[in-house]
Amino acid sequence: MMLCGGEPFCLDGDCENTQKGKNNDFKQAVSELAAVAAAGKAIAGINSVDIKAFTGQAKFCKKQAVGFSDCCKDSGWGQDLGLAKCSSDEKALGKAKEKKLTVSVGEFCSQKVLGICIEKKRSYCQFDSKLAQIIQQQGRAWQLGVGFGGAEHPNCRGITPEELQRLNFDQMDFSSFEEDLLKNQNVPDNDLLLQRVREQMKEKMEAAAK
Repeated sequence: MMLCGGEPFCLDGDCENTQKGKNNDFKQAVSELAAVAAAGKAIAGINSVDIKAFTGQAKFCKKQAVGFSDCCKDSGWGQDLGLAKCSSDEKALGKAKEKKLTVSVGEFCSQKVLGICIEKKRSYCQFDSKLAQIIQQQGRAWQLGVGFGGAEHPNCRGITPEELQRLNFDQMDFSSFEEDLLKNQNVPDNDLLLQRVREQMKEKMEAAAK
């Protein structure tokens, strides 16, 4: 939780000491606020010409063309005996997919024998939080039209301050993030606080981009 002007607001769903809002739009407002605050936190105090927020990591999993090993399953991790041969990284990726922390990039043939593909790999961009995944997928990809590279070479770079300025948070679906908010805490509704913090984060991002 962070403080601004004496009032608490949520960051990444951590809102233990806040009070419940009174308006039906409070979940969307708090989600937008958390997104802006997280972006500001990511670039605050960084002196670099290459500042980016919500950076992800390229991850891969394999699918055997012959046999039963599919380490790219979207669910069932820890329950399917066929996953026993999957690497620890693939198991971690599987759990990240279940938590909605990834964006699928593509699939390619990673091993051939006599011209026949016997193993395929699927690539993903994996992010540290649901907020990052939402903003990357719905903001970077859907709003700005900036893709995630090719299947063999995913581009999971962060979003620049200039790109953040162009995003319309009102058009994003924060429902997966809101689920976590409702599970853990009550959240505040304060339109003036939302606007004030968004303006402050905008100033920080503009200053950092100079």
